[in-house]
Amino acid sequence: RYRSISGICNNFFNKYWGAAFSPFARVANAAYADGMSAPRAAVGGGDLPNARKVSFTVFKEEDRPSTKVSYMSVAFGQFLDHDISHGGQPDINCTGTCGLQGECIGIPIPADDPHFPTKNVTCIEMRRDLPFIEPSGAVSPQREQLNIKSSFIDGSQIYGDKPESFSDVRYPGKEWLLQVQPNPTGGKCLLPPQHGGFCRSPHVQSMPCFLSGDMRTNENPGLLSMHTIFLREHNRISSELKKLNQHWTTDKLYLETRKIVIAELQHITYNEFLPTILDTRTRSRYGLVLRKRGFYKNYNAAVNPSIINAFASAAYRFGHSLVRNIAHRFGAENGTILMNRTWDPTPIYGKGGVDAILRGLSTDASQQADAFFAKAVHEQLVRHTGDLADLAAINIQRGREHGIPGYNTYREICGLRNVRSFSELLSEIPNSHIVNLRNVYEHVDDIDLFVGGMMERPLPGGVLGPTFSCLLGKQFSNLRR
Repeated sequence: RYRSISGICNNFFNKYWGAAFSPFARVANAAYADGMSAPRAAVGGGDLPNARKVSFTVFKEEDRPSTKVSYMSVAFGQFLDHDISHGGQPDINCTGTCGLQGECIGIPIPADDPHFPTKNVTCIEMRRDLPFIEPSGAVSPQREQLNIKSSFIDGSQIYGDKPESFSDVRYPGKEWLLQVQPNPTGGKCLLPPQHGGFCRSPHVQSMPCFLSGDMRTNENPGLLSMHTIFLREHNRISSELKKLNQHWTTDKLYLETRKIVIAELQHITYNEFLPTILDTRTRSRYGLVLRKRGFYKNYNAAVNPSIINAFASAAYRFGHSLVRNIAHRFGAENGTILMNRTWDPTPIYGKGGVDAILRGLSTDASQQADAFFAKAVHEQLVRHTGDLADLAAINIQRGREHGIPGYNTYREICGLRNVRSFSELLSEIPNSHIVNLRNVYEHVDDIDLFVGGMMERPLPGGVLGPTFSCLLGKQFSNLRR
């Protein structure tokens, strides 16, 4: 009757498929350098080019607003991502550690880097994602990464996916509601305050960070706005259900409301978000076009809904290219928000709060999904440690440590021809981008999936090229079926 908290037993025949703390799935064999765990190497056997070197060689900074996608899609897309995917990381300190040293995989800054040396940045700190461990305690000989989230679109970022987080977000004494805090500006209620944990608020007592079902809630104001409106939506529905069904128990009110909110999330995803990103032909090919009447009847217990590793570590990260340097707030007092400053909740508390931010998200255009990135994520991203980082370089490094095969492998999986030279890429990738690829990669098979996918021309009617459209199509088809 109700979904489990962790997603376990969604499939009665394979109860761990898609459950929290299960492994990411693969559509291509892992490409570890040693066949077991070491990050992917070049086809010639040597090291792949430095991830930051690749990033500043092939990705440029240019303002290229989309004519199709608003910034609301970026906020909702991240909110959705935090429902279905999160690679856990070990609790170790990798500060100052560069290169592959144990579970640390920091990215050394090249001597010819055009930006970071002037900021005294010598390394982008990174940790490997945790390997999956069987319930029996056995570790797979070949490393598979752990998804600590339920793969299903089930509102886990709102409600939590562990018993403790599922309980923490409920309103004490009114457990049919989600917990809230009064708005200090007198407006609508806000998410409850977070007690402990990292927070970059300059006034942590009066303007604390927020608590929800996901630990990444406070990453940026757009994401916080999504959490806030779904919190309010739960409480609105639950209050109405209580009026209509006074005989229902507290738990039934809560769980029935959760069921409705999950249905809303799924409908928005397939009926509004995906049609903005994927062209009609791709959505039709993968069965993603919703019926106007009736219900979906193509459930298939043989389909594994687990999040595909290449989707999580490369394809769905296309959204990083959509990020702007600034976002706007529109209300009684207009303003701007710097998008490179993370974990700072203060925009939610002032200048029109969530409503002003939502107006800005609806009005602002996102950037295009392409080989151009805003400085906010390419050079000026401020991580929770306070260090500067390059999100594109991190994506490249993450794909390698996950053993994600090169771009050419996924071309073939997605129906494109496997190419043997850079020039053969011209049918999907502009020549100016191919020149940049030649300048940093020795062989066409060395091209990282994230890099190749971002460089493809978008399909007519969509914002992504054929390879990333295919991987998104496969993933959302699996989740639906």
